[in-house]
Amino acid sequence: MKSEKEKQNEYWLNVSAQEEIPIWGNIELPDFDELNKILIKLSKSKDKKKIIIEALLKTPKIFNILRLFVGVADKRAYLDLSYIFRNTKHPINNTSLCGCEKTEMGAHQTGVFLNLLKTNNDELIRKSTVKKISEYLFEKGLVNILNILSQLNEVDRLEFIEKTIFPREVQQQQAKRRGHGAEAILAKVVKELGCKIIPPEKDTNPMGQRDTRLNKETFEIVAENNEGTRSYDLVVLDKNNKIRVLVIGLIHSSDPGQYGVDKAGTTKGTKNEITEFNKEKDDDEKIVLVALTDGVGFAENKKDTINIILKYVDDFVQIKTLYKIGLLLHKLGLCKIKAIRFDKFYSKEEIDEIKKEYIPNGIKIIKKQSETTSKVKVKAGLATLFI
Repeated sequence: MKSEKEKQNEYWLNVSAQEEIPIWGNIELPDFDELNKILIKLSKSKDKKKIIIEALLKTPKIFNILRLFVGVADKRAYLDLSYIFRNTKHPINNTSLCGCEKTEMGAHQTGVFLNLLKTNNDELIRKSTVKKISEYLFEKGLVNILNILSQLNEVDRLEFIEKTIFPREVQQQQAKRRGHGAEAILAKVVKELGCKIIPPEKDTNPMGQRDTRLNKETFEIVAENNEGTRSYDLVVLDKNNKIRVLVIGLIHSSDPGQYGVDKAGTTKGTKNEITEFNKEKDDDEKIVLVALTDGVGFAENKKDTINIILKYVDDFVQIKTLYKIGLLLHKLGLCKIKAIRFDKFYSKEEIDEIKKEYIPNGIKIIKKQSETTSKVKVKAGLATLFI
Protein backbone atom coordinates (compact mmCIF):
# COMPACT_ATOMS: atom_id res chain seq x y z
CA MET A 1 0.00 0.00 0.00
CA LYS A 2 1.26 3.46 -0.88
CA SER A 3 2.43 5.83 1.81
CA GLU A 4 0.77 9.23 2.22
CA LYS A 5 3.67 10.88 0.41
CA GLU A 6 3.46 8.41 -2.48
CA LYS A 7 -0.27 9.09 -2.83
CA GLN A 8 0.41 12.82 -2.92
CA ASN A 9 3.10 12.31 -5.56
CA GLU A 10 0.65 10.29 -7.66
CA TYR A 11 -1.97 13.01 -7.35
CA TRP A 12 0.34 15.78 -8.54
CA LEU A 13 1.78 13.63 -11.34
CA ASN A 14 -1.73 13.14 -12.74
CA VAL A 15 -3.32 16.47 -11.78
CA SER A 16 -5.43 18.12 -14.47
CA ALA A 17 -5.25 21.73 -15.61
CA GLN A 18 -8.54 23.59 -15.40
CA GLU A 19 -9.21 23.14 -19.12
CA GLU A 20 -8.70 19.37 -18.86
CA ILE A 21 -11.60 18.94 -16.44
CA PRO A 22 -14.73 18.63 -18.59
CA ILE A 23 -17.59 21.11 -18.28
CA TRP A 24 -21.03 19.55 -18.22
CA GLY A 25 -23.55 21.24 -20.50
CA ASN A 26 -23.40 24.70 -21.98
CA ILE A 27 -22.54 27.90 -20.14
CA GLU A 28 -25.07 30.60 -20.99
CA LEU A 29 -23.41 33.90 -21.75
CA PRO A 30 -25.30 37.11 -21.04
CA ASP A 31 -27.42 38.43 -23.93
CA PHE A 32 -25.28 40.91 -25.85
CA ASP A 33 -28.14 42.13 -28.06
CA GLU A 34 -29.97 43.95 -25.27
CA LEU A 35 -26.75 45.57 -24.09
CA ASN A 36 -25.84 46.59 -27.61
CA LYS A 37 -29.17 48.44 -27.97
CA ILE A 38 -28.36 50.46 -24.86
CA LEU A 39 -24.86 51.29 -26.09
CA ILE A 40 -26.18 52.49 -29.45
CA LYS A 41 -28.65 54.80 -27.68
CA LEU A 42 -25.92 56.06 -25.32
CA SER A 43 -23.73 57.04 -28.27
CA LYS A 44 -26.51 59.29 -29.57
CA SER A 45 -27.94 60.72 -26.34
CA LYS A 46 -26.78 63.41 -23.92
CA ASP A 47 -28.94 62.16 -21.03
CA LYS A 48 -27.14 58.86 -20.56
CA LYS A 49 -28.60 58.11 -17.12
CA LYS A 50 -32.10 58.32 -18.58
CA ILE A 51 -31.22 55.70 -21.20
CA ILE A 52 -30.05 53.27 -18.51
CA ILE A 53 -33.08 53.89 -16.28
CA GLU A 54 -35.45 53.30 -19.20
CA ALA A 55 -33.63 50.07 -20.04
CA LEU A 56 -33.99 48.80 -16.46
CA LEU A 57 -37.73 49.54 -16.49
CA LYS A 58 -38.27 47.94 -19.89
CA THR A 59 -36.04 44.88 -19.33
CA PRO A 60 -35.29 44.41 -15.60
CA LYS A 61 -33.00 41.43 -16.20
CA ILE A 62 -30.55 43.78 -17.96
CA PHE A 63 -29.34 44.60 -14.44
CA ASN A 64 -27.49 41.26 -14.40
CA ILE A 65 -25.47 42.43 -17.39
CA LEU A 66 -24.96 46.02 -16.27
CA ARG A 67 -23.51 44.99 -12.89
CA LEU A 68 -20.73 43.14 -14.71
CA PHE A 69 -19.32 46.41 -15.99
CA VAL A 70 -18.78 47.72 -12.47
CA GLY A 71 -17.25 44.45 -11.27
CA VAL A 72 -20.11 43.36 -9.02
CA ALA A 73 -20.94 39.66 -8.58
CA ASP A 74 -24.54 38.56 -8.10
CA LYS A 75 -24.14 37.86 -4.38
CA ARG A 76 -22.42 41.20 -3.75
CA ALA A 77 -25.21 42.94 -5.64
CA TYR A 78 -28.14 41.40 -3.80
CA LEU A 79 -26.53 41.90 -0.39
CA ASP A 80 -25.86 45.55 -1.18
CA LEU A 81 -29.40 46.06 -2.49
CA SER A 82 -30.88 44.24 0.50
CA TYR A 83 -29.18 46.79 2.74
CA ILE A 84 -30.19 49.76 0.58
CA PHE A 85 -33.82 48.67 0.28
CA ARG A 86 -34.02 47.92 4.01
CA ASN A 87 -33.08 51.57 4.62
CA THR A 88 -35.52 52.99 2.03
CA LYS A 89 -39.13 53.82 2.92
CA HIS A 90 -41.81 52.06 0.91
CA PRO A 91 -43.78 54.61 -1.19
CA ILE A 92 -47.16 53.12 -0.21
CA ASN A 93 -46.87 50.84 2.82
CA ASN A 94 -45.53 51.71 6.25
CA THR A 95 -42.48 49.48 5.76
CA SER A 96 -39.12 49.55 4.05
CA LEU A 97 -38.99 49.12 0.28
CA CYS A 98 -38.16 45.42 0.66
CA GLY A 99 -40.52 44.87 3.59
CA CYS A 100 -37.84 44.41 6.25
CA GLU A 101 -37.93 46.16 9.61
CA LYS A 102 -35.06 48.48 10.57
CA THR A 103 -34.05 46.02 13.26
CA GLU A 104 -33.73 43.13 10.82
CA MET A 105 -32.37 42.44 7.38
CA GLY A 106 -33.08 39.67 4.93
CA ALA A 107 -30.66 38.59 2.20
CA HIS A 108 -33.06 38.98 -0.73
CA GLN A 109 -32.04 37.35 -4.00
CA THR A 110 -31.54 39.64 -7.01
CA GLY A 111 -34.80 38.45 -8.55
CA VAL A 112 -36.75 40.00 -5.68
CA PHE A 113 -35.61 43.49 -6.66
CA LEU A 114 -36.01 42.93 -10.38
CA ASN A 115 -39.58 41.72 -9.85
CA LEU A 116 -40.39 45.11 -8.32
CA LEU A 117 -39.52 46.69 -11.68
CA LYS A 118 -42.12 44.71 -13.61
CA THR A 119 -44.93 46.62 -15.30
CA ASN A 120 -47.70 44.95 -13.29
CA ASN A 121 -46.44 46.66 -10.11
CA ASP A 122 -47.61 50.02 -8.84
CA GLU A 123 -45.84 52.86 -10.67
CA LEU A 124 -44.64 54.41 -7.40
CA ILE A 125 -42.99 51.14 -6.43
CA ARG A 126 -41.34 50.86 -9.84
CA LYS A 127 -40.04 54.44 -9.63
CA SER A 128 -38.62 53.98 -6.13
CA THR A 129 -37.02 50.68 -7.12
CA VAL A 130 -35.40 51.87 -10.33
CA LYS A 131 -34.14 54.99 -8.54
CA LYS A 132 -32.29 52.92 -5.93
CA ILE A 133 -30.97 50.33 -8.37
CA SER A 134 -29.76 52.90 -10.91
CA GLU A 135 -28.14 55.05 -8.20
CA TYR A 136 -26.33 51.93 -6.98
CA LEU A 137 -24.91 51.36 -10.47
CA PHE A 138 -24.18 55.04 -11.17
CA GLU A 139 -22.20 55.43 -7.94
CA LYS A 140 -19.95 52.64 -9.12
CA GLY A 141 -19.17 54.46 -12.37
CA LEU A 142 -21.45 52.63 -14.80
CA VAL A 143 -22.26 55.66 -16.95
CA ASN A 144 -18.63 56.48 -17.77
CA ILE A 145 -17.79 52.86 -18.50
CA LEU A 146 -20.72 52.32 -20.86
CA ASN A 147 -20.09 55.69 -22.50
CA ILE A 148 -16.55 54.60 -23.39
CA LEU A 149 -17.83 51.30 -24.77
CA SER A 150 -20.48 53.07 -26.82
CA GLN A 151 -17.73 54.84 -28.79
CA LEU A 152 -16.39 51.52 -30.13
CA ASN A 153 -17.79 49.90 -33.23
CA GLU A 154 -19.99 46.87 -32.64
CA VAL A 155 -17.37 44.26 -33.63
CA ASP A 156 -14.67 45.66 -31.33
CA ARG A 157 -17.22 46.19 -28.59
CA LEU A 158 -18.36 42.57 -28.68
CA GLU A 159 -14.81 41.23 -28.74
CA PHE A 160 -13.80 43.37 -25.76
CA ILE A 161 -16.82 42.29 -23.72
CA GLU A 162 -16.47 38.59 -24.57
CA LYS A 163 -12.77 38.57 -23.73
CA THR A 164 -12.76 40.69 -20.56
CA ILE A 165 -16.20 41.03 -18.97
CA PHE A 166 -18.22 37.86 -19.57
CA PRO A 167 -15.49 35.34 -18.59
CA ARG A 168 -15.49 36.55 -14.99
CA GLU A 169 -19.23 35.97 -14.76
CA VAL A 170 -19.09 32.40 -15.99
CA GLN A 171 -16.14 31.24 -13.87
CA GLN A 172 -18.35 30.19 -10.97
CA GLN A 173 -20.74 28.38 -13.32
CA GLN A 174 -17.79 26.62 -14.92
CA ALA A 175 -16.37 25.48 -11.57
CA LYS A 176 -19.65 23.80 -10.64
CA ARG A 177 -20.13 22.32 -14.09
CA ARG A 178 -16.57 20.96 -14.15
CA GLY A 179 -17.34 18.97 -11.01
CA HIS A 180 -20.46 17.57 -12.65
CA GLY A 181 -18.52 16.91 -15.86
CA ALA A 182 -16.00 14.82 -13.95
CA GLU A 183 -18.79 12.88 -12.24
CA ALA A 184 -20.43 12.19 -15.61
CA ILE A 185 -17.35 10.69 -17.25
CA LEU A 186 -16.60 8.57 -14.18
CA ALA A 187 -20.18 7.27 -14.21
CA LYS A 188 -19.87 6.60 -17.95
CA VAL A 189 -16.76 4.46 -17.43
CA VAL A 190 -18.41 2.48 -14.62
CA LYS A 191 -21.54 1.82 -16.70
CA GLU A 192 -19.53 0.84 -19.77
CA LEU A 193 -17.77 -1.73 -17.59
CA GLY A 194 -21.19 -3.26 -16.95
CA CYS A 195 -21.75 -2.10 -13.37
CA LYS A 196 -24.93 -0.75 -11.79
CA ILE A 197 -24.85 2.79 -10.42
CA ILE A 198 -27.01 5.15 -8.40
CA PRO A 199 -28.16 7.62 -9.60
CA PRO A 200 -28.66 5.52 -12.76
CA GLU A 201 -28.48 8.53 -15.10
CA LYS A 202 -25.43 10.18 -13.55
CA ASP A 203 -23.53 9.73 -16.81
CA THR A 204 -26.11 11.50 -18.98
CA ASN A 205 -27.67 14.01 -16.59
CA PRO A 206 -25.33 14.68 -13.64
CA MET A 207 -26.86 18.05 -12.77
CA GLY A 208 -30.36 16.62 -12.74
CA GLN A 209 -29.51 13.80 -10.36
CA ARG A 210 -29.53 14.32 -6.61
CA ASP A 211 -26.69 12.87 -4.58
CA THR A 212 -27.60 9.58 -2.90
CA ARG A 213 -28.15 9.92 0.83
CA LEU A 214 -27.34 6.97 3.10
CA ASN A 215 -27.86 6.21 6.77
CA LYS A 216 -24.46 6.56 8.50
CA GLU A 217 -24.82 3.25 10.39
CA THR A 218 -26.83 0.92 8.17
CA PHE A 219 -25.81 2.44 4.81
CA GLU A 220 -29.36 2.07 3.58
CA ILE A 221 -30.63 4.63 1.07
CA VAL A 222 -32.85 7.20 2.78
CA ALA A 223 -34.83 10.22 1.66
CA GLU A 224 -34.45 12.45 4.71
CA ASN A 225 -31.54 14.82 5.22
CA ASN A 226 -30.37 14.89 8.84
CA GLU A 227 -27.30 14.38 11.03
CA GLY A 228 -27.72 10.61 10.85
CA THR A 229 -27.24 10.58 7.09
CA ARG A 230 -24.52 11.42 4.59
CA SER A 231 -24.63 12.02 0.83
CA TYR A 232 -22.48 10.44 -1.87
CA ASP A 233 -21.99 11.53 -5.46
CA LEU A 234 -22.04 8.02 -6.91
CA VAL A 235 -22.91 4.56 -5.60
CA VAL A 236 -21.79 1.34 -7.32
CA LEU A 237 -23.80 -1.83 -6.70
CA ASP A 238 -23.01 -5.51 -7.14
CA LYS A 239 -25.23 -7.97 -9.00
CA ASN A 240 -27.31 -8.43 -5.82
CA ASN A 241 -27.85 -4.66 -5.57
CA LYS A 242 -25.63 -4.40 -2.51
CA ILE A 243 -23.54 -1.24 -2.15
CA ARG A 244 -19.85 -1.95 -2.81
CA VAL A 245 -18.31 1.40 -3.76
CA LEU A 246 -19.14 4.91 -2.55
CA VAL A 247 -17.72 7.89 -4.43
CA ILE A 248 -17.29 11.39 -3.06
CA GLY A 249 -16.52 14.15 -5.55
CA LEU A 250 -13.97 16.87 -4.69
CA ILE A 251 -12.88 18.84 -7.75
CA HIS A 252 -11.13 22.20 -7.31
CA SER A 253 -9.58 23.91 -10.32
CA SER A 254 -9.21 27.14 -8.31
CA ASP A 255 -8.69 28.01 -4.63
CA PRO A 256 -10.89 25.57 -2.63
CA GLY A 257 -11.31 28.17 0.13
CA GLN A 258 -13.02 27.36 3.41
CA TYR A 259 -15.66 25.29 1.63
CA GLY A 260 -12.97 22.95 0.30
CA VAL A 261 -11.30 22.73 3.70
CA ASP A 262 -14.60 21.90 5.40
CA LYS A 263 -15.55 19.27 2.83
CA ALA A 264 -12.12 17.64 2.93
CA GLY A 265 -12.43 17.58 6.71
CA THR A 266 -15.51 15.35 6.51
CA THR A 267 -13.51 12.59 4.79
CA LYS A 268 -12.17 11.16 8.06
CA GLY A 269 -15.65 10.89 9.56
CA THR A 270 -16.96 9.28 6.37
CA LYS A 271 -14.17 6.70 6.38
CA ASN A 272 -14.67 5.92 10.09
CA GLU A 273 -18.38 5.22 9.48
CA ILE A 274 -17.58 2.84 6.62
CA THR A 275 -14.86 1.11 8.66
CA GLU A 276 -17.32 0.53 11.50
CA PHE A 277 -19.91 -0.86 9.08
CA ASN A 278 -17.36 -3.18 7.47
CA LYS A 279 -16.29 -4.80 10.79
CA GLU A 280 -19.12 -7.32 10.73
CA LYS A 281 -19.10 -7.90 6.97
CA ASP A 282 -17.48 -10.53 4.79
CA ASP A 283 -15.03 -9.36 2.14
CA ASP A 284 -17.64 -9.56 -0.62
CA GLU A 285 -19.95 -7.25 1.35
CA LYS A 286 -17.52 -4.59 2.48
CA ILE A 287 -17.86 -1.03 1.17
CA VAL A 288 -14.94 0.83 -0.42
CA LEU A 289 -14.64 4.63 -0.24
CA VAL A 290 -13.30 6.32 -3.36
CA ALA A 291 -12.61 10.00 -3.97
CA LEU A 292 -13.09 11.50 -7.41
CA THR A 293 -10.66 14.35 -6.92
CA ASP A 294 -8.67 16.60 -9.21
CA GLY A 295 -7.58 20.15 -9.92
CA VAL A 296 -4.64 22.47 -9.37
CA GLY A 297 -6.64 24.53 -6.86
CA PHE A 298 -5.60 22.18 -4.07
CA ALA A 299 -2.08 23.63 -4.39
CA GLU A 300 -3.37 26.66 -2.48
CA ASN A 301 -3.74 24.61 0.71
CA LYS A 302 -2.51 21.02 0.35
CA LYS A 303 -2.26 20.36 4.07
CA ASP A 304 -5.93 21.01 4.87
CA THR A 305 -7.46 19.68 1.66
CA ILE A 306 -6.00 17.14 -0.74
CA ASN A 307 -3.59 15.60 1.79
CA ILE A 308 -6.48 14.87 4.15
CA ILE A 309 -8.62 13.44 1.36
CA LEU A 310 -5.89 11.08 0.15
CA LYS A 311 -5.12 9.98 3.71
CA TYR A 312 -8.60 8.74 4.56
CA VAL A 313 -10.09 7.33 1.33
CA ASP A 314 -9.46 3.74 0.25
CA ASP A 315 -8.64 4.86 -3.27
CA PHE A 316 -8.86 7.93 -5.49
CA VAL A 317 -9.28 8.59 -9.18
CA GLN A 318 -8.55 11.65 -11.30
CA ILE A 319 -9.50 12.59 -14.85
CA LYS A 320 -6.26 11.07 -16.11
CA THR A 321 -6.53 7.95 -13.91
CA LEU A 322 -10.14 6.91 -14.48
CA TYR A 323 -8.74 3.50 -15.40
CA LYS A 324 -8.17 2.99 -11.66
CA ILE A 325 -11.91 2.70 -11.01
CA GLY A 326 -12.02 -0.15 -13.51
CA LEU A 327 -9.08 -1.91 -11.87
CA LEU A 328 -10.74 -1.53 -8.47
CA LEU A 329 -14.06 -2.89 -9.73
CA HIS A 330 -12.19 -5.83 -11.23
CA LYS A 331 -10.56 -6.56 -7.86
CA LEU A 332 -13.98 -6.46 -6.21
CA GLY A 333 -15.35 -8.92 -8.76
CA LEU A 334 -17.81 -6.40 -10.22
CA CYS A 335 -16.37 -6.54 -13.74
CA LYS A 336 -13.84 -8.53 -15.74
CA ILE A 337 -10.92 -6.72 -17.40
CA LYS A 338 -8.69 -8.68 -19.74
CA ALA A 339 -6.10 -6.08 -20.63
CA ILE A 340 -5.07 -2.44 -20.32
CA ARG A 341 -3.24 -0.17 -22.73
CA PHE A 342 -1.71 3.10 -21.47
CA ASP A 343 -1.36 6.33 -23.41
CA LYS A 344 2.10 7.78 -24.08
CA PHE A 345 1.82 10.06 -21.03
CA TYR A 346 3.52 7.52 -18.78
CA SER A 347 7.14 6.39 -18.83
CA LYS A 348 8.04 2.69 -18.58
CA GLU A 349 9.04 3.20 -14.96
CA GLU A 350 5.72 4.87 -14.14
CA ILE A 351 3.77 2.05 -15.77
CA ASP A 352 5.78 -0.46 -13.75
CA GLU A 353 4.79 1.42 -10.59
CA ILE A 354 1.12 1.43 -11.61
CA LYS A 355 1.32 -2.31 -12.30
CA LYS A 356 2.87 -2.99 -8.91
CA GLU A 357 0.24 -0.98 -7.01
CA TYR A 358 -2.99 -1.30 -8.96
CA ILE A 359 -3.04 -3.97 -11.69
CA PRO A 360 -4.18 -7.42 -10.50
CA ASN A 361 -2.62 -10.60 -11.83
CA GLY A 362 -4.31 -11.78 -15.00
CA ILE A 363 -4.70 -8.34 -16.56
CA LYS A 364 -2.32 -7.99 -19.45
CA ILE A 365 -0.53 -4.71 -20.19
CA ILE A 366 -0.48 -4.27 -23.95
CA LYS A 367 1.08 -1.77 -26.30
CA LYS A 368 -1.07 -2.44 -29.35
CA GLN A 369 -4.76 -3.23 -29.66
CA SER A 370 -3.86 -6.24 -31.81
CA GLU A 371 -2.28 -7.87 -28.77
CA THR A 372 -5.69 -8.66 -27.25
CA THR A 373 -8.58 -10.68 -28.63
CA SER A 374 -11.12 -8.50 -26.77
CA LYS A 375 -13.06 -6.19 -29.06
CA VAL A 376 -14.90 -4.44 -26.22
CA LYS A 377 -12.89 -1.50 -24.93
CA VAL A 378 -13.55 1.34 -22.52
CA LYS A 379 -11.57 4.58 -22.67
CA ALA A 380 -10.75 5.53 -19.10
CA GLY A 381 -8.54 8.55 -18.67
CA LEU A 382 -5.03 7.92 -19.97
CA ALA A 383 -5.63 4.24 -20.60
CA THR A 384 -7.99 1.92 -22.44
CA LEU A 385 -9.52 -1.05 -20.65
CA PHE A 386 -10.38 -4.20 -22.61
CA ILE A 387 -13.22 -6.33 -21.23
